[in-house]
Amino acid sequence: MTVELLQGWQDWPLGLTQQPELLRRLEGGLTNKSYLIDVGGTQIVLRVNSPNSSALGINRQHEKIILEKVSTLGVCPEVYHVDVDNGICLSQFVGENYWEDITAQLASKRQRLLATLNKVHNVECELPTRDYGHYINHYWQEVSALDIKLADEIYREREFLLTVVDEFSSEPAVLTHHDLVTSNVIDSESQLYILDWEYAAMGQAEFDVASLIREWDLSAQDLHGLEYRRDKLDVALRLYDHIYQLWYFLQY
Repeated sequence: MTVELLQGWQDWPLGLTQQPELLRRLEGGLTNKSYLIDVGGTQIVLRVNSPNSSALGINRQHEKIILEKVSTLGVCPEVYHVDVDNGICLSQFVGENYWEDITAQLASKRQRLLATLNKVHNVECELPTRDYGHYINHYWQEVSALDIKLADEIYREREFLLTVVDEFSSEPAVLTHHDLVTSNVIDSESQLYILDWEYAAMGQAEFDVASLIREWDLSAQDLHGLEYRRDKLDVALRLYDHIYQLWYFLQY
């Protein structure tokens, strides 16, 4: 690790009188890199944004607005500072007790997760609604630039999804996390937190449901109490799978 990561610490709005100490790299998170730093005896998280953010369809200005909203609800660690221009975010360190998919198999644990997600979906946020068709096409353009040969069924799936995403998005948009993988849920015992909001946007709740099913090995029956439309779930699952496939090509 290098102290270059702490460059500009004097400008952080934390009232610092001496340079923070860089402790270690934190595990988890595939898009960005996060580090644990000591600030006057308090441990906080320094996140360094991925240089690939634009290719991955991330709008950091929108993320900043969303973080300001959700950090007041207690559904994510408190955010101290977001610097879009320099690509960093400083936030509360809440430990490293990440949930595994088996955790959500327990009904009591699962209900905590669903209750937290319902809070997210009820957040009012004046941002543009995600255009899933445009999002798919953006990923396709980025993947095409890498000259990756894709299987024919991926092309066919794209064509199908582009014919149904408008209808899929016809319901009122809600704040949607869009990346509910297990490494993005952490339990501090007293509070359950959702991490990594860079893919969040005003979208369709069913997309988050699809990620719970795919990433947590849950069924629709396990999601009782979560507000969504069951008749949209098939498209949501296919949309989630397709976007994840394209995202994977861009990451690796």
